[in-house]
Amino acid sequence: QLTPGFWSPANLTSGDNYVFTVDNNTATHKLCVIARNVNGDGAWHIFGTVPASGSIVYDTYKGEDAATAPDTPAVTLVKNANKRVDLSFPAVLTGAKSVSDYQYAYKESGAAAWSSWESVLITSLTNGIASLTVANLANDKTYDIKVRAVNSVSSGSEGSSVQGTPKYTDLNFNNPDEYLSKANAEFIYAEDVPHSDFWRISTTYKKGGRTGTDRLVRGKETALGNLYADAVQWYAKERGYNTDFAWLVGTMINTGIQRNQTITPKFLQGVTNQDYADDPIVIVSLKGSDLISTLDYNLDLDNYPAVGTNNGYASTLLGQAAAVYRNGHYGGSGGTTYNGVYWGMPSKEVRYTIKYKDYSLDAFNAHFTDNISRPGCVAARNANDGTYDSVNDPLGCYLMPYTQASPVSGDPGEGSVMGYKRGRIKDTAGTTINGVAIDQNKTYKIATTKKIADSLYLAFLKGSVQNTGVPLVRAVAEYIYNNGSAGMNPTLDGRVKIEGGVPGNSAGDFK
Repeated sequence: QLTPGFWSPANLTSGDNYVFTVDNNTATHKLCVIARNVNGDGAWHIFGTVPASGSIVYDTYKGEDAATAPDTPAVTLVKNANKRVDLSFPAVLTGAKSVSDYQYAYKESGAAAWSSWESVLITSLTNGIASLTVANLANDKTYDIKVRAVNSVSSGSEGSSVQGTPKYTDLNFNNPDEYLSKANAEFIYAEDVPHSDFWRISTTYKKGGRTGTDRLVRGKETALGNLYADAVQWYAKERGYNTDFAWLVGTMINTGIQRNQTITPKFLQGVTNQDYADDPIVIVSLKGSDLISTLDYNLDLDNYPAVGTNNGYASTLLGQAAAVYRNGHYGGSGGTTYNGVYWGMPSKEVRYTIKYKDYSLDAFNAHFTDNISRPGCVAARNANDGTYDSVNDPLGCYLMPYTQASPVSGDPGEGSVMGYKRGRIKDTAGTTINGVAIDQNKTYKIATTKKIADSLYLAFLKGSVQNTGVPLVRAVAEYIYNNGSAGMNPTLDGRVKIEGGVPGNSAGDFK
């Protein structure tokens, strides 16, 4: 059983989550919580149990044991706002009638079925009054809302329903705490990388690979990247710029978003790289020939050329996107204009596939297993001996020399190895904008940011640029504020597909 000493500020993570470390995986553990203020400590209470072979099971109460059923909650204020209704009600969290959980349910007026009960996250009280937000509603529709109180004595003391009608109001972006929406699910930012020729066993990573450090927004399609790009495209269209699509880059995102996270302008500032948060949206006009070329489609992955403008390769928008360095730890080295931080994040109008040289993690494992009996390879595998030089791999326990697989600068002198980490656009059939093949002679209007247009993507230097003056974070905030749940429901739609290359942690990355 965990003791109070296991809980300390040192375990605090983002989102006010606490991480408990236990000494074995076979025992059942009790998780306990205590309330503490200037007047002293309350009693310890079990709030959950972690079985030896399962996930946490929450107890029926969260707070102080009650002596009697709670009072019925009485809503004192109803405030209508954009796509939401805010309520206030007196909350009792201590004493004989203490409430362990306030919950709410709602329905459109006239409908028969109520929503499921949802818990209210009470973060603070003002003179004993708690606040509640019912979000992701439709404007100009009337809703019935009810609140109930739950404690260790009563399963629910339900109050009378009240009515609210959400009304559109302009976003007050100058208020950093302005409510925008809530995340309906988690927007994942990083994942593990498996061992491979590119991330092998070492003294630092004794099982190979890298743990929890792979910044997905710098190496594949992500829901978070889709959110930002779709937001910019939506904003540009709403403001009458008639853009064909939006184009952003992975480096502008700093972290992920947790499920049920309340989204505010201040929170978005934290998610966004500060070099881009206030970067203004610009509209770039480009010819289709600046988006993709025949040279991009016909690149030889076995004899990867030097990237740059000297031979025309990787100077188009999608050509450069395919040439961004992707080595399994996304955002790796490889030349200034083609570093992983420049990974393209297009809006939903765009579709393309990046083809790399085929890489099989199964083949790597088989090769390693075949050589396991060779002198030194055993030491390399268990990584406890340290006598084997896994960096230079003198006994050939791996598929290719490490000096080839892990370059310092991504120089094309690596020859055929480069095709695993830089790719080409696969074919014309899968490369479309709004479902149509790219017209080499058509002029396309693209929403991006000034920094990207000025210095990150070479193709943008060829086009005319119109500056809207609207910061990136403002455009994303407006999108979330106006689209509610639709804007905060993480999805992948296959806009950027990957074939071959260095593996990430999912089978689809290298098959």
